[in-house]
Amino acid sequence: MEKALWYLIAGTRGGENRARIIRALEVKPRNANQLAEELEVDYNTVRHHLELLEREFDAAIAAAVETEMEHERRGEVVR
Repeated sequence: MEKALWYLIAGTRGGENRARIIRALEVKPRNANQLAEELEVDYNTVRHHLELLEREFDAAIAAAVETEMEHERRGEVVR
């Protein structure tokens, strides 16, 4: 997940906006309208970046669950 997050922030054109969104959400929860207003970015731009972040997060969670299930099938203890 860290590699994917690094790519989304440092390896792409929109990385700066995604980093700003993540920082703003660390402070307190906000919806896309609030983020757009606070960050002075178009609402559709914020939605685009949120969708990319959500998709990457979902993929990372699915990969982690799959890995854990594979370990369980092998009888390995995962903590």
